[in-house]
Amino acid sequence: MGTVEEIQKVMAEFPDKDIQLIHQVNKGKGAAIRTGLALATGDLVVIQDADLEYDPDDYRALLAPILKKKAEVVYGSRFTGEHRDMLFWHMMGNKMLSLITNVLYNTTLSDMETCYKVFWAPVLEGVELKKSLRQIIVEVQAMSLGQKATFDQGLKWNGESQA
Repeated sequence: MGTVEEIQKVMAEFPDKDIQLIHQVNKGKGAAIRTGLALATGDLVVIQDADLEYDPDDYRALLAPILKKKAEVVYGSRFTGEHRDMLFWHMMGNKMLSLITNVLYNTTLSDMETCYKVFWAPVLEGVELKKSLRQIIVEVQAMSLGQKATFDQGLKWNGESQA
């Protein structure tokens, strides 16, 4: 996936849905997140990478803590769920970043670099993201950690596309 033509072809398969192609050229994940948050109108916001390393079947498990009012923010974790083809040094680097995040924000995330982030929409009200992708990810997490009830949810992860 990636070209405008490919995306338009997929969109045409769902004529009864209100699906819009906002960026006519690929501006990257950071721009996609900024635009998506600005246009979001629902009660929940789910951020997922487009590379499908993560399984959309995990949505139920990711939404459950919010719907049960146990959390306002849920982070998916590659380390507490089913995973395969994880590269050792990627894992170690992520565990170090997660440790630093946990020390700074007094939390217990197992995967701070996760693709899946689910938010109760009011948590994100008034958030203006103007930074690069890496900074946006950290900015959103810093804004939510320690201030909102967070939940670390295991998920399925397929690392084949890393190679």
